Amino acid sequence: MSSFWRASVNVPRRIGGLQAAALEPRQLGDALRALRDRRTIVRLIFVVYWLLIFEGALRKWVFPQYNKIIFFDRDPVVLAIYYLAARSRIVSRSAWLTLGMALSVLILPAMLVQLATSGIGVTVLAYGWRNYFFYLPLAFVMAAALEADDLRRFVRQNCLVAIPMALLVYVQYLSPPTAFVNRGIDVHAFVFQVVTGVVRTTATFTFTAGYALYAASVFAIVLSTWMRPDLGRLLGRKVQLAASFAAISMVALSGSRTVFALVLIIVLAGLGGPLFLRGGSARLRAMAVPLGAVLLGGLVFLTVFHGAFHDLSMRERSAVAQEGSTTTRALSMFTSVANVFGKAPLLGYGIGYGTNGGMAASDFDTTNFRLAEDEWPRTYLELGPLYAVGYFTLRIGLVVSMFLAALRAAKASTDPLPLLLAGFIGITVLNGEMTMQGTINGYAWLFVGFTLAAARVGSLARR
Repeated sequence: MSSFWRASVNVPRRIGGLQAAALEPRQLGDALRALRDRRTIVRLIFVVYWLLIFEGALRKWVFPQYNKIIFFDRDPVVLAIYYLAARSRIVSRSAWLTLGMALSVLILPAMLVQLATSGIGVTVLAYGWRNYFFYLPLAFVMAAALEADDLRRFVRQNCLVAIPMALLVYVQYLSPPTAFVNRGIDVHAFVFQVVTGVVRTTATFTFTAGYALYAASVFAIVLSTWMRPDLGRLLGRKVQLAASFAAISMVALSGSRTVFALVLIIVLAGLGGPLFLRGGSARLRAMAVPLGAVLLGGLVFLTVFHGAFHDLSMRERSAVAQEGSTTTRALSMFTSVANVFGKAPLLGYGIGYGTNGGMAASDFDTTNFRLAEDEWPRTYLELGPLYAVGYFTLRIGLVVSMFLAALRAAKASTDPLPLLLAGFIGITVLNGEMTMQGTINGYAWLFVGFTLAAARVGSLARR
């Protein structure tokens, strides 16, 4: 397969005097417009990202009566990005983008059949199409639009926001499930708990899944500041230390086994970058950073947050007794699709039929799953074997190519950021519930974009 940016559009980042003098008036106008569009796209990308982080607070605490409308607040901004990107041809060409766009069009006839034969409403099908395809092009626009300065700003802003976010999480951890700070969209809904009386923290998100991704992403971003001295200097030592403690505390107080699994994958991915360093001593020093982060984080978890460690240990024992070992449960997410082979119509039961939004729109009892709980079997049943094979190929190929691009960047510049970001989001793109839940969907495609941009910037750098 081709690389993500084999034929990336040459978007002007800046136009110097000699460059401007060499251009004809029309060419200069087009170049200036493309430059303005790129800058606007970058600003809008950050708007989309921060809406993803904070829209949950609006939905559950400020305007719960409008939570369904606020859920779609990012979509108009993404449409504006697509308009600007199309006008100035700002996108990284990729075989995976082509495959995804082809699937998004080819699924339309199947949706018409599903509409006519299954009794599923237009709303459910439209919502399902959105979850599968709407955010996909955004990742490749980000890959072309974001530059090194934008990525540094992304790291800095996340580290700064992590500090007050950790304070919020600590307050949630100390507060009872009935407290306002732990309330979800539905004030009467059950609040997920690690053990009785101790909530699974959600920060500004409406559900634990969004917060699990947030806490793990902050850990990856903060870790990059220790592995890249220039990012550490960008923050300043005090902010870097505060952000580091914030990242560790948010992981420790998450009450989520998923967060710890993601942290482990991030650390393993972070160890890949130093392998390209010349000299054994330099390689060992670089590898010491992620390993030291694990040791320090574990020490803080066992001492400062020993109560949270005890609670999570109890939850793990209870989960193992009910579900089997954690390893078995994790592997079943990949193997459970075999249980539904041959059980779906050729064109599937309906795209979006088994999603949270689809169940809500069809007045289904959301305490149960209409089709399947795990992502791969539900996707297979929704799309049918014909389209599911194409969509599985897209996601598997995207993850493989994303890691290869990150490795190329590490080889060219020893920049650990692409590998850390790929390690964080790779498993979610592979088989996480990104077509089931809106926040997971947003995280998946946004961080594919950040990873691709970081890999492109790193591949252009020199040691």
